Amino acid sequence: MNALRRLARLVSGDFAERTRRYSFLVTLGLTVWAATIFVPPLDATYTTVNIHGHRGTYNSAWIGAQLTLLVNAFLGLVGFFLVKSAVDRDRHSRVGELLAATPMSRVSYTLSKALSNLAVLASMVAVVVVCSAVLQWVRGEDLRIDPAGLALPHLLITLPSLALVASLAVLFEVLPLLSGGLGNIAWFILWSVGGVMGSEGGRSSATHADPMGIGSIIPGMIAATRKAFPGEDITGQRVAIGLQIGGNEGRPLVPFVYQGIDWTPEVVGWRLVWLGVAFTVAVAAALPFDRFANEGFGVGSLLRGRRKREREPSPEDRGEARTATATTVPFEVARLAAVPPTWRFDLPALVRAEIVVALKGTPRGWYLVALALSIVALAAPLEGVKMGAVPVLAIWPMLVWSPLGAREMRHGTAELLFSSPRPLSRQLPAAWLAGVAIGVVVSGAFGLRLALAGDGAGAITCLVGIAFVPALALACGVLTGNSRLFEALYLLLWYVAALNHVPVLDFTGAMAAQTGLGVAAGYALATAALLAVAWAARQRQLTR
Repeated sequence: MNALRRLARLVSGDFAERTRRYSFLVTLGLTVWAATIFVPPLDATYTTVNIHGHRGTYNSAWIGAQLTLLVNAFLGLVGFFLVKSAVDRDRHSRVGELLAATPMSRVSYTLSKALSNLAVLASMVAVVVVCSAVLQWVRGEDLRIDPAGLALPHLLITLPSLALVASLAVLFEVLPLLSGGLGNIAWFILWSVGGVMGSEGGRSSATHADPMGIGSIIPGMIAATRKAFPGEDITGQRVAIGLQIGGNEGRPLVPFVYQGIDWTPEVVGWRLVWLGVAFTVAVAAALPFDRFANEGFGVGSLLRGRRKREREPSPEDRGEARTATATTVPFEVARLAAVPPTWRFDLPALVRAEIVVALKGTPRGWYLVALALSIVALAAPLEGVKMGAVPVLAIWPMLVWSPLGAREMRHGTAELLFSSPRPLSRQLPAAWLAGVAIGVVVSGAFGLRLALAGDGAGAITCLVGIAFVPALALACGVLTGNSRLFEALYLLLWYVAALNHVPVLDFTGAMAAQTGLGVAAGYALATAALLAVAWAARQRQLTR
């Protein structure tokens, strides 16, 4: 009983602290906004769930199932980046030192973090359920509110899915290789694979194989559509889930009455299986968890303290050092006084220093891959470069860009940096220019290739995109003090624009032949706005 009470206190305290953060409120607002978008108005020119040109009438059963499909995918991606900070926050706030001195077990800690992660995400789901009732009333097709139809899909499908997200976030944090940006990329890949598995949920053999629960909903929707329109050939091949502008070729979807998910023991059992998997992952995360061994008061820290004391000079030695220093100080001061002062500001030198800091610790293999990509961009057939090499070029420097604006807070050098001359007008532009320079080195070969091929719009768009991404990283880093927001936003933008080649969002220049300079102009304005946001946020930090 004491263990359960202690676990409950850990979860409730962590939940209360995290829900007071601005990031939670921002994500909550985005979730509510996404829910309103996911249930399109009756006269909307876009679709979110399209089954052979049909959709369910906006009753409680359809809205509950539709929001479950789309919110699962949204919170599965964004929610991971929101909650993947629980262990890291204890390390950097030095709370880990206190926890290491308590009888708390590894399993209790990792399980409490997973449960608090789930509580944060579940609170957002609760808001979505309330919002879904309001949306049903606003859309006005069926005003009869069925609480079970709205809430059960989220309770039985969404929560097990988010429990797995919450547990994996803890596991990624305690694994050194996945605790940083590399883990964020790995999660994005896992999220994409989960979406692909769920998109095959129309096949009976894959009905429950996806953790997102898409396969628990889509087959029933297809069967209900087939029953409502027996004269049509509804095979399940034309099922579109997600935001599609001009979906169904601009024609409105034909509604039908949807009775809801058939909660068979098989469906419920599979969701409980995924909940059990999430619990297992949370417990297994205790194995690689070091229990703050490097921060605690254990034997290791005592030995490090003893070695430090052994290296310290004796009082007699310190006295001799002070005497030696006292005799040499006038000479040093005299030498410094003879050096003429200089007030010239060297921006290129500062940019070079920022580049060195940004690339510090980067393995040699990273440079070799960047060089190989540049050679491919210059020598391979242009169409093949656009389809294959460009997405890799766009994602390769992401982990170098992501610390921009957040490195000072991360490493505790903010006070030193902010006390330097003109940190706002000198260091901030230098950090952005360093990111731009790195982007030019990695992706500049593709821009040059476009220019040589006569695609001026593509070359300009490529250069503007190279300026835009570091500006996004800088603004996100200054605003949040970490790199997670940038990595989440950029991975999503890269997935849509660079990997799937959506012309109106493509910042690489590969699709500029179709859009002209309009996309470049939009990203140029966005770059200026992001730099202004970074400037204002840094100025606010300086005046605190």
